[in-house]
Amino acid sequence: MVLANVAVAGDRQLKALIVGTWTDHWCDGNASTVVFQSDGKHIIDGEDVGRWDVQGGKFIEIRAHGITPVTCSILFLTKREFLAREDGHDEPYMFLMRPVPEP
Repeated sequence: MVLANVAVAGDRQLKALIVGTWTDHWCDGNASTVVFQSDGKHIIDGEDVGRWDVQGGKFIEIRAHGITPVTCSILFLTKREFLAREDGHDEPYMFLMRPVPEP
């Protein structure tokens, strides 16, 4: 299911699509495992980095180290791909993909 216009989806629906394990591929060829838990915990490569939420159709990252929360516009979200952009910037973009299950 593609959410062509995320504004029509409620926060609860967006959260349900985001919960789970994703892969973040870096331009240097490395990849990170990103987990968004249903309780709001945000884990990268096994390290608890803070919390996440969806409010008003926006993806919110709340880092554990007291850094100001980051608000991102959700540009594209499916069961397999998640593209968001930090508000107020042309970049950075966040593009995550679900690991492809082995046959």
